[in-house]
Amino acid sequence: MKCLIYSFLGFLIFQACSTANPAANKSETDITSLEWRLVSINSENGLLTTDKAKNPSTLKLSGDGTVHGQGGCNNFNGVAKISKNNIKFGNIAITNKACLDMTIESAYMKILSEVDSYSIESGDLKLKKGNTVLATFSTFR
Repeated sequence: MKCLIYSFLGFLIFQACSTANPAANKSETDITSLEWRLVSINSENGLLTTDKAKNPSTLKLSGDGTVHGQGGCNNFNGVAKISKNNIKFGNIAITNKACLDMTIESAYMKILSEVDSYSIESGDLKLKKGNTVLATFSTFR
């Protein structure tokens, strides 16, 4: 009887130790639960880096297939089809405010139409076309 009780207690301890934090078990490729801040973008003008302090460019993907964010000046929204590490943006609508420097925002909106995949590398979101990284995002901290 003691052996049975000890076995049962051992099983309970094993189960308690193996049940980790659900967030820690979340797939590394689940990008829909975070808000992302644009760090850099590869454009036809070369690598552009963003000023995180003023008007950050953002990206928020929702589990329902919608996307919204900030281009640096204007807000945008649309749809995002995500399957494994493939992603395709569509029906992007953007507000039409005029700002002094639209370089980053223009490049950002252009790459959204070109992106076909993504990866998570060292906690950063990389939007890609084929194997070429078009934009890098970090999470808000």
